[in-house]
Amino acid sequence: MNLASFSIKRPITMLMIVAIVLVLGFISFSKLGIDLFPDFSFPVGVVITEYKGASSYEVENMITKPLEQILSTMNNVKNIQSISSEGNSTILIEFNWGSNMDIAAQDMREKVDLIKPYLPSEARAPMVVKFDPSMMPVMQIALYGGDNIVQLKKIAEDTMESRLLRIEGVASVGITGGLERQIAISVDPDKLAFYGLSIPQIAGKLQMENINLPGGDVSQGKKKYNIRIEAEFKDIAEIENMPIPLPQGGSVPLRNIAKIEDTYKDVSTISRYNGKPSIALTIQKQSGYNTVQVAKKVKSEMAKLTKEIPVEIGYETILDQSDFIEFSINNVKKNAITGGIFAILVIYLFLQNLRSTLIIGVSIPISIIATFVLVYFNNLTLNMLSLG
Repeated sequence: MNLASFSIKRPITMLMIVAIVLVLGFISFSKLGIDLFPDFSFPVGVVITEYKGASSYEVENMITKPLEQILSTMNNVKNIQSISSEGNSTILIEFNWGSNMDIAAQDMREKVDLIKPYLPSEARAPMVVKFDPSMMPVMQIALYGGDNIVQLKKIAEDTMESRLLRIEGVASVGITGGLERQIAISVDPDKLAFYGLSIPQIAGKLQMENINLPGGDVSQGKKKYNIRIEAEFKDIAEIENMPIPLPQGGSVPLRNIAKIEDTYKDVSTISRYNGKPSIALTIQKQSGYNTVQVAKKVKSEMAKLTKEIPVEIGYETILDQSDFIEFSINNVKKNAITGGIFAILVIYLFLQNLRSTLIIGVSIPISIIATFVLVYFNNLTLNMLSLG
């Protein structure tokens, strides 16, 4: 008995099967993630090393070349490219297509760990990153208002960042722009020579006086107390009055040999909105989460935050991938509906039979809904390619 005859002889059974498929299809559709493109990864890894103060020649010979030599010994490496600039080394490793990038990234870290002891001690530890399209920000938000840009950045770091990170699907929140507080200590070289001191001595004394370390624990009966050594500077006066021991005996306050200023770091990134200083929030989602749903939750949380914060601030969404995704997906849906209608009309023109046309017309959406079940159970998403 073939499928056609089985369907004709058992219509109730087929009706129930179709109903089950439709129910599963609608449930699967409601749980499907929506993205612009499918989840895929390029077989590319990057090793970034920072070496402040070094020229491009020093970076190339002392960091880039040793790393290139050790990384070239890995399996499935197709190509290696490097860029050595002042204070920074970037190495791009391209692997053969089909390589497992999780394993490749682990191999890269192991190779970097082998060469790390031979790199300059002043250089930062090399950072290994695998290229992932999901690392691109799903939203960028500009904050403006408040009394000043310092207060605005403090609100973003102390309040907004933690609240946004609680949202399901949010991987990280980057904050750029504004000013960052810095205590600048400008040592007078003449006074330093007069007292017989050196810069390392001053730096070492500052490190010893400004500490916050665990001190173990103490047991008393059934209770256990944690001990911390909290000796951080509370204000600039403590730094100014910090005694510096002299080689010949005695001590001298730091203010006598240096100028201490409560200032801000040099600005390396400027964020402006409509020509005025602002703070930029860059939001990245976790891999596998629905971009549209994450963006909606972020917008809802931002609306709550602006009402709860006592300072009058505003925000504007500069980049929102969900808007473009929804626009693109809706266009695909409209085209699919239009195409289905035209297909039914063409079938009717050829068949000249309303009953046969209705049967085919009903089977088209049922078959599409049925595919949502397969899409869901194969961990795929609704995107430009899958809907196309």
